[in-house]
Order: sequence, then structure tokens, then C-alpha cells
Amino acid sequence: MGVLIKLGYQNLGRHRRRTFLTISAIFLAVGLVTYIQCHLKGIVDTMVDDFIRLHTGHVKIIHTEYQLKERLLPLNLNVTEVDKRISEIQEIPAVADLAPRLRFGALLNVEENNQTGMGIGLIPDKEKNMMDIEKDIKPGGSLPPGGIVVGQILAERLGVKMGEEVTLLSQTQYHSIAAGNFTVTGILDSGFEYIDAAMFYINLDEAQEMLDMENQVSELVVMGETREETAALVEAITPLLANTDLTTLTWLKQGGMGQMIKSSEAGIWVVVVIVLFLAALTIANTMLMSVMERTREIGTL
Repeated sequence: MGVLIKLGYQNLGRHRRRTFLTISAIFLAVGLVTYIQCHLKGIVDTMVDDFIRLHTGHVKIIHTEYQLKERLLPLNLNVTEVDKRISEIQEIPAVADLAPRLRFGALLNVEENNQTGMGIGLIPDKEKNMMDIEKDIKPGGSLPPGGIVVGQILAERLGVKMGEEVTLLSQTQYHSIAAGNFTVTGILDSGFEYIDAAMFYINLDEAQEMLDMENQVSELVVMGETREETAALVEAITPLLANTDLTTLTWLKQGGMGQMIKSSEAGIWVVVVIVLFLAALTIANTMLMSVMERTREIGTL
């Protein structure tokens, strides 16, 4: 064994350029693999965290049939007795934040301009660690009573500016006409085109009054400290929903997030395997050249 180790060290110094290239290939491969895994995983984690914060929470509490018709934004498939549900769920130690949201479709009218959009009725103070639209509102904006925050692209299409009035036309959960006038108190620039082009926000109590949904919402969005606590949240919340028409929905089952994460992880490993394969070829080539050059010496041993 000592002879083989000595022979190996001699080979390292015999062709220093080749040794340098081989060592460089190893370090480059290790560096690339580390960078790729950390960088791409960081991108995926950021996307997931933004999706959870803006849309799903770690767990949603919804009507059992709501997800099947979610694209239609049905108001009759809702969470009732909201105040009672909130007080019960807030007693769970794993719950870090809880926010009620009311999603609805509406036609926005400004003089002769009309645009369809999706509205969310929310309580700004309860969204500080979640959606928190106020951090994306342009300077000088907010969401006070009687106000409406409109996505930047949607506002441009409507030709509306801060301080101007917008009329919302929608339907109540009983399919009667619902309407309300709101003053634009904020323009949202989230950086996400699908949000800025279609979304608007009003206070939850005003949305409930306009849509005839007192003490009712579309969903209760629950957040734990980390994504890893999702299963514990579901386990703690489920008994509270026994004998009701409500169910829990985790972030992994919304928006194709579970499949996206699996695909991303598979893509990362494909790139890693390719890099390692190229590095292995370089090392194998060096070893083969060293062996072929010293065939007689090895044979003598």
C-alpha cells in the first residue's frame, strides 16, 4: 500500500499541468453543484413562500365544495359563523396568523370605462404577516374605510387615479344586484402582472355588507411559523370542523404547487448529474492516461 501511495504522489508531480486541470475540474464541479442546488432551491423556496403569503396560507378553511367551483368565485359556498371559527382556531398553539378573506368577481366602472376584476375583502391589520398589500401600495396610498386599492395595470385600463371614484357591480350570494361606490385610496404595484392587471381590494366589512354576507367569508387563511408545521395545523384544525360543511386545504394541494416542487427538484438533479458526469469524465481521462504511461512500471510491481 505504501508503494502505491508513493507512486500516486509521484504521478501528481509528473505532469503538473494535467494535475492542475484535474484538481480544477473537481473544485469546479463541486462549486457548480453547490451553487446550482443553493441558487435554484432558493428561487423555488422564494416562489413558494410568495405563493403561500399572497394566496394560500399554509392551510385554508373552505366549504367542502368550494374548490370544485373556485374559478366561479361562488358566494353561496362560504364559511359561516366566522367570529366563532376564528376564536376557536386562534386557541391552537401552532397558529401564528389567521386572516378571513372574501373573494368575489365584479365589474369596475369609471365613467365610460368598464373592466372586470377579482376583488378581495380583507382586514389589513390581520394581513401584516401575510398578504400585506400596504407594502406594495405606491407611496401615499392605504386602505381606509370607504377606500379601494386597485392594481396598477387595472387602474391604467380604467383611467382612474388616486382620489377618484370607482363603482363596483356584482351579485350577492342570493343572486341579486350588488353595487357600491369606493374612492381609490391606493394603487398596487406588486410586480406580478396577473395581480396588478386584475385584482382590487376593499375592507372586509364593506365587502360583506355589499354582498349580503354578514359574518361569512370565502376562506379562512391560516399560517404557522414554517411550512413544515402544515401537517400539525391540519391535525389540530380538523376536529374543530367535525359535523360541518367545512374542510381544510393545504398549500401543497393548491395551484399545482406540489407538482411544481417535484418538477423543480427533478430538474435540479438532472443538472447536478450532468455536471458530475462531466467532472467524472475528466478524472477518468487523467487516470487512464496515467495508467497507460506507466504500464511497464505497474507490470513490474
